[in-house]
Amino acid sequence: MPSLPYPNPSAELRLSIAPPRGQGRPVSQGIPFLGRLFLGTNASAANILQIGLDTGPSGTATVSYSSSRARVGQIAGFSITLSKPGLPDQQWVFGGITLVFFRQRLFVFSSSLTIDGVSYVCSGVAGPVEPGFSSLLTVKQANATIGTLLFPIWGTSGITFNPSGNRPAIAVTATASGIQWVFNNQTYTGFPTIFDIDTSPGVAAITGGYQGLSVGNPGDENDWEASERGPIEETAVETMYQEPAQLPFPWSQFRLLVSPTPSDQVSVSSGVNLWGTIAFASPNGVSTVTLQSNSGNFVTVPVTYGSTRPDYGIVGPFKAQVDGADWEFAGLTIFRWRDETYVVSYALTIAGQEYNLTALPMPAKPFAGTFAVIQGARDIGTLKIQNAKGGYFISTGSSAKIPVSAREESISWGSPPEIFSGFPFFLDVVISRKGVEPAIGFLGSTDQIFEGEDDWEASARGPEPFPKTKYL
Repeated sequence: MPSLPYPNPSAELRLSIAPPRGQGRPVSQGIPFLGRLFLGTNASAANILQIGLDTGPSGTATVSYSSSRARVGQIAGFSITLSKPGLPDQQWVFGGITLVFFRQRLFVFSSSLTIDGVSYVCSGVAGPVEPGFSSLLTVKQANATIGTLLFPIWGTSGITFNPSGNRPAIAVTATASGIQWVFNNQTYTGFPTIFDIDTSPGVAAITGGYQGLSVGNPGDENDWEASERGPIEETAVETMYQEPAQLPFPWSQFRLLVSPTPSDQVSVSSGVNLWGTIAFASPNGVSTVTLQSNSGNFVTVPVTYGSTRPDYGIVGPFKAQVDGADWEFAGLTIFRWRDETYVVSYALTIAGQEYNLTALPMPAKPFAGTFAVIQGARDIGTLKIQNAKGGYFISTGSSAKIPVSAREESISWGSPPEIFSGFPFFLDVVISRKGVEPAIGFLGSTDQIFEGEDDWEASARGPEPFPKTKYL
């Protein structure tokens, strides 16, 4: 599975510590613990975490790290001792730390930290928060909105605090540890922080912004915080960045149906004698394709396979010789549709002649549905397939239902001198962000006494050309 590697090269983050929200403890209790958080490896290739406070204490610990998601990782619980000559040691105990890679930047968060037995929340931020969350953050103090912080698109020059009530904007100064401005005779100072990270399955969200305090007269100190839409705004982390699942290489056999690329010179029926089976397997970890003709002869060739989505994968170009004829594939597409696996190729040559291929799960059966039947660019009627046993055909301009019989994958209707016969086929396959969208239908020919054959095509969407498989 894709995973988030431990920072390599190493990463140095701005460390902020604050009391847990909702406890009534002031933000100022965390100010003495502002500093830096270093993540990297030592000479023995062990993962280490180092903390250095602005006030001087520092410490290093070896940590255990794991990740099973492309943008999220976990550091297991550990303790670290911070020391400075002449001062008592500090004991930091982490119940765990979460790493998140969000919008090309690394964030660190822990809601389970005690410092000398007192609970705190820890966050580490690579650079200022504002570009990664929003250029406009709402500032709240004592649960009341007092204004907004407006950040430039790039850099920290030109930040303004915009008081509520359409009062003039106030310039904000960017400092080494955060931001600062003066409003209503109080000095506001703050630092970038993470309020929360949610890594529930399928969620992964991050809540962040700024928090700090305002100081006026001695002893007049009040907390404030800013986020995009209030203190608990969540910004999606992994929804747009999840590594896609893969469609595994199948281990199964399919009914192989082949038709020449439509032309005036070659009839659809000439592909029938090439029908057989196609099987996929991975003996000893090597992907293989086995082609077997109606004659019973078979050949197995190793192939390359790749998939970046759970609904389709691509077999690379390969060649095989079946019954003395060279089959050359520019590629095969394997896809999932309606809980079944199918195979198509619109890039196959057999003995130099262009063909198209559809492979159906066995036992193969015709597609159910209503299909417009085209022959010689003329609408000749409607084909209604009800189930694997068949359905009926209605000629254009008539209301009579002509029974259609089905035998395995083949269908037929009519009577001498004109009998229609055909088989199910994928006329088109479009692969887009929405998923796999095949155009189902039938190909066939009529056997007219003394007049030869005349091809026909039936599609749920009307006449379909044979394109290459499209990827949008």
